[in-house]
Amino acid sequence: MKDLLIVAQNYVGIPWKESLGDTLDGMDCYSFCRYFLMKECNLVLPRYKYCVKGYMQVSQEIASKIAETVIPVPASEAKPSDLILMRYANKNCHIAVYLGHEKFIHCDDPESSIANFSDMLHLVRAAHRIQGFYRCK
Repeated sequence: MKDLLIVAQNYVGIPWKESLGDTLDGMDCYSFCRYFLMKECNLVLPRYKYCVKGYMQVSQEIASKIAETVIPVPASEAKPSDLILMRYANKNCHIAVYLGHEKFIHCDDPESSIANFSDMLHLVRAAHRIQGFYRCK
């Protein structure tokens, strides 16, 4: 498998926007993960049907679409290309791709507006926000 930490650098700076798309001019967090995994890992996540109203509601659509596509894995067994599902305001509403080397990439909310790296220290500080790690079947 590719070193995702290296190839992910090509994706930093993609704008966040509510999107169903697979276009580099802007994606929401799920569309970003779907695109990244398809292009870099040959893994396919299902598309969701409609643009949800705001990133806080994307979780129900994600959960319903990927439930049969992924399996949960313990954080201690996370591998590059696994997904990280996160909670905000007690809702599963954000998703990222684990890159290995204690880093992940995500297309964050409209306030930060770009795809960026975060490290696991960020996750440790926000451990209560992690819903789980998931692997494509």
